Amino acid sequence: FDAPWTPVYILVIFLAHWVLGVTAVVGAVLLMIVAWLSEATSRQPLGQANKASARSLELAETGQRNAEAITAMGMLGAYRTRWQQANGEALAWQIIAADRLGTMSSVSKTLRLLWQSLMLAVGAALAVKGEISAGAIIAGTIIFGRALAPVEQAIGHWRSFLKAKDSFRKLDELLRKEPDAPAKTALPKPKGLVEVANLRVAAPDTRTLILSNLNFEVHPGQMLAVIGPSASGKSTLARTLVGLWPPFGGTIKLDGASIDQWSQEDLGQHLGYLPQDVELFAGTVKENICRFRDDADDADVIAAAQMAHAHEMILALPQGYDSQLGSYGTHLSAGQRQRIGLARALFGFPALVVLDEPNSNLDRLGDEALAAAIDGMRQRGQAVILVSHRVQAIGKADTLLYIDRGIQKAFGPRNEVMKMFQGQPAAPAAQPKPAAHAAKVAAAS
Repeated sequence: FDAPWTPVYILVIFLAHWVLGVTAVVGAVLLMIVAWLSEATSRQPLGQANKASARSLELAETGQRNAEAITAMGMLGAYRTRWQQANGEALAWQIIAADRLGTMSSVSKTLRLLWQSLMLAVGAALAVKGEISAGAIIAGTIIFGRALAPVEQAIGHWRSFLKAKDSFRKLDELLRKEPDAPAKTALPKPKGLVEVANLRVAAPDTRTLILSNLNFEVHPGQMLAVIGPSASGKSTLARTLVGLWPPFGGTIKLDGASIDQWSQEDLGQHLGYLPQDVELFAGTVKENICRFRDDADDADVIAAAQMAHAHEMILALPQGYDSQLGSYGTHLSAGQRQRIGLARALFGFPALVVLDEPNSNLDRLGDEALAAAIDGMRQRGQAVILVSHRVQAIGKADTLLYIDRGIQKAFGPRNEVMKMFQGQPAAPAAQPKPAAHAAKVAAAS
């Protein structure tokens, strides 16, 4: 805010005498050169320090989330050393930047004091010649110091300025890539008819195709089981169906409307999603189930838990639905987190429920509760898409979608798809596939 006044102050010095004005201009130019040198010499170390700090923070947060595994497997010392290396690198770059900025700040301060002394000498010479009064000497020196103060302050605070500049650049770049979504017409609540045509999905970073030319549909009250070997793109399909990854090509329609016709917030109200790795958030069980909505009714929260067959399990917690979960809900077992996550997915009676390996951490009782929950979804007319390798899940499916290395190998009624595997016994033997084996077991039973 003071910087715009610098030209005004220098103009006033010119009014006192042009020689004083020229001296002030030269001093201002020299200080601005020092300011430029501050920026040029500290830009690279500050950028490296920010990157190293981000790596150090990521390591610390990952270590906190996985503290039990790190301790149990004797990784604590090695992991601490890795974090210390990243943290030490950040500190080293920060010290380099601080040294350079400190040097430039000292140079600017020294230069300003020397130039003020020079202004006194020039003013004294002009006063001896009778070209200015003695008072003009003091006035010119004070005004000169006031004019250059903003430049000196800018050099001293250059580190903060560069951080703010870098943050602004990153935010601007992000917002340009992801502009505000335009307002969209509110569509009626869907019934759950899912139609996928010629779907192709690519990784957001590499643009490498993960899924290619998928075609299938799911009707309300039906369950589709997505099967296939590991790394075949099943979880990618689940993320794409709920709008997390944009399709590279093709369409995904919900009740005849492409999902991009919905705003993500509105679409999320009609979707239930249980990811493979369930994470709960700091808050109560109730707040997690109701998706942190302030207008959620207690009866709706309990109904969601009952539909997930998790009501009794939640009541057994110390404070029931009001139990505080803390960060990530770490004091709960993996199965408990998964069942609360299923209740969250069913909150609000969504038309489409996408479950990615929902029974990966469940025991026998949890499996039975999941099977009963799926039966309830189908009876209520909800469309269910489930990714799983378990025989029980495949046995309940109306249709099967088999994916191998991102390519659709089969889709159709469960019995017909399993007959295809029975007719080709050599393929699973040559290339083991858990899903194909599960289909055979189910067919045999």
